[in-house]
Amino acid sequence: MNRTKKIALRAAGFFAGAVLAATTLPGTAANLVAHYPLDSYYYVGGGSSGVPKTPNTAPGSTWGDAQLNYSSQTLWGGEFTNAFFGNGFKETNQAAAKIEFGTMDPFAATGSFTYALWVWDPFTTTPNLQTMLLSKQQANTDHYFRIILRSGNASTNQDDMQISAYSGTTGSGTLQQRNTSAFTNVVSDPSLRWVHIAVTATKSGDTATWQVYADGQQVPFAVNTTLLDASRAGIAMTCGVTAGNQAQAYPNLIVDDIRFYDGVLTADEIRAIPGVTPVSASIGVTNGVVTVSWNSFIGNRYQLKKTTDLNSLSWTDVGSPVTATATTSSASEAQGADPTYYRVQVLP
Repeated sequence: MNRTKKIALRAAGFFAGAVLAATTLPGTAANLVAHYPLDSYYYVGGGSSGVPKTPNTAPGSTWGDAQLNYSSQTLWGGEFTNAFFGNGFKETNQAAAKIEFGTMDPFAATGSFTYALWVWDPFTTTPNLQTMLLSKQQANTDHYFRIILRSGNASTNQDDMQISAYSGTTGSGTLQQRNTSAFTNVVSDPSLRWVHIAVTATKSGDTATWQVYADGQQVPFAVNTTLLDASRAGIAMTCGVTAGNQAQAYPNLIVDDIRFYDGVLTADEIRAIPGVTPVSASIGVTNGVVTVSWNSFIGNRYQLKKTTDLNSLSWTDVGSPVTATATTSSASEAQGADPTYYRVQVLP
């Protein structure tokens, strides 16, 4: 799956289209415990090399059996279809759109976790809208935690995030709501575009410390700690409509390429998640040989592709995949007779 845009470069009469994002799974001590590309399978134990699981079966209590359950008639088009450059889950029904992950506690393995995903943000200028990106919630006064994307308030209309937790007796306990600053303080307006969101959390005793990143940039909090109530850790974890069926799936928001890690990723590691970090590419022709170069992450796999017709959906591989061994990678081929466009595909 690649969520990429192409730019045109020209050198010596030849054209090159280079994707603007090149990434790989982070080289981190935190394990990728579950990966949901939202196509035919999801993976437990890391990337496409993990154990494949088939969606649409009952979710369980551990990552090993946490098989996705999509609420009926809420997939975009009613099936796995193309959402931007990859498959995705589109929340078309605010009262029903839900992905159920299972009842596992993401803090359980190491006391910390990272939740990362791509979001097509439908919010524009209407204030006070929100959608649950992740929650373990039975009710507003009965939840372990919830991670909310918001459209901002009436005075700002600028998207932000809220992390919430509820501690104590249901209905008479303490609701803690921690708001970030506006995304636009660190990135361009995410409205009506794909934005990558990562949330990290570390628990010490009952206190969780949270960080939020948009497009790899940390979004500040005024206060970023909450008290967690362990008695609520077993509530089912969902995206969209909550376990208690609160209608918190905003129509036309799309989520894609969801990842759970059993530790806190650093900012650099978040920027190494597929598609997050922009790259630049260049093309040169020397003695009849075309060379396309791009900046890369060591260990990532890339495929150079070409076409002579940008209106065609068909791109031809140039050689074999390139595994990056340095921060710059390249691939070459003999110069052809026709003007040729190139692009670099990030491989899973």
